[in-house]
Amino acid sequence: VARMPIGSCDFSEYSYNFQNSTDLDMSNFDKNLTVDSNVGMVEFVMRANKACAKDRLLVFGSPWSPPYWMKTDDHPMVGSALPCLKNDSDIQRAWALYLASWIDAYESKTGIDFWGITAQNEPGFWDNESWEACSYTAEQQRDFIRDHLGPIFQKRYGDDKVIMHLDWNKAIVFDWASVVLGDPEAAKYIWGTALHWYDGDHFNNVGKVYEAFGDSHHMLATEGCTCGYDEAQYPTEWARAVRYVHDIIGDMNNGVEGWVDWNLLLDITEEDGRGGPNHAGNYCFAHVQVDDKNKLVIHDSYYAFGQVSKFLPRGSVVLKTESSTADASIETLSARRPDKSFVTILHNSGDETLVFLTTTNSSVGVNVKLEARSITTIEFTA
Repeated sequence: VARMPIGSCDFSEYSYNFQNSTDLDMSNFDKNLTVDSNVGMVEFVMRANKACAKDRLLVFGSPWSPPYWMKTDDHPMVGSALPCLKNDSDIQRAWALYLASWIDAYESKTGIDFWGITAQNEPGFWDNESWEACSYTAEQQRDFIRDHLGPIFQKRYGDDKVIMHLDWNKAIVFDWASVVLGDPEAAKYIWGTALHWYDGDHFNNVGKVYEAFGDSHHMLATEGCTCGYDEAQYPTEWARAVRYVHDIIGDMNNGVEGWVDWNLLLDITEEDGRGGPNHAGNYCFAHVQVDDKNKLVIHDSYYAFGQVSKFLPRGSVVLKTESSTADASIETLSARRPDKSFVTILHNSGDETLVFLTTTNSSVGVNVKLEARSITTIEFTA
C-alpha cells in the first residue's frame, strides 16, 4: 500500500497545485502533473508499481490543501479557515472534480490503476498555520462526501475507487465516524476510516469504531512518524522502532486492517538525524534516510516494521492470542495467513521471559523465549 500527497505537503520544497486559477470544470487541470514529474514523483511511483508486479500496489492519494481560489476568503494553501472551502456548491463540486482529475492524470501518465483517496489529510488539525491545510468539522466532511465527492466518484469510477474519511488522530475517531458513517447517504460512498497516531494510542476508540461500523466499513492507519515535537518521548532509534510495533499491534487487534508509514525516504538535514526536505521546518525521522555522503542510513524502525510487514501478507486474518502470562510488558498480534499458516508478533518491553501461546482456530501451542526489550516473530502451522 502506498500513500501520495495530492499536490504539495509540508515535505515538499514549496507549495504548489495543479490548477491555480478559477476553473470550475477542471478543463485546464495540469494533466502533465508538471511539478510531480519534475521532482521525480511520477517516475518513482511507476518504479514502485513495477517492483510490486506480483501483487497489486494499492496507491491512494491524500490532499493537503485546495488551490487558494477554492478556500474561504481566498486563504493561501498554507493554513486554513474553518470551514476550509467556500460556502458555494460550485466551488465544492470543483474541489471534488479536482481530486478525480488528479487520479485520472496519474492513471493516464503511469498506467497504474489507483486505489482511491482520503478525502482530506488531517481535517481536524484546525490550528495548523505552518503547512498546507484544509479544515473541516465532521459534519462538513460528511456533507462534502455525501453531496459532492461521493457522487462524482461513483459516476466516474463506479465501485473501482475507495474514499476514506478522517485521516487524522484516534482521539476523535469514534466521534467523527459516528457523524460521517452514521449518515447512510454519506456512508454508502465510503470504504472506511483513515487514522493517524499523533495524539496517542486511543485503541479503545478504534475498537469502538470497529464494533459500531466494522460490519460495513474498514479502517486503515495511513500515517505515523516521529518528529521534533515528540522526539523527547522517543529519543532513541529503538524507542522509535518499538513505537511502530506497539501501535500496529494495538491498532490491528482493534479492527485496523493495514498500516502505512509516512515518509519512505528523507535526507538527513538536522543534527539529531531528522530529515526533509520540509518547507515548514517540520523535520522528522524515516525508516530509511540519506546522509551528507549520499549513503543510505537504515534505522532500527525499518527492521521492526519488517517484523510485521514481511510476515503478514494481504489477506491475513487477525486472531485472538491467548498467552500464559498477563504481563503488560508483552504485546501480541496473531494472524492466519492466506496459506493457512499462522504467525504471531510479540513485543516484549520488559525483562527476558518465557511464554506459552495459543491462537484461535489453532490446535498448536508454542513455547517462546522472549529476550529482554525485543520484537519476535513466530511462524507455525496448525
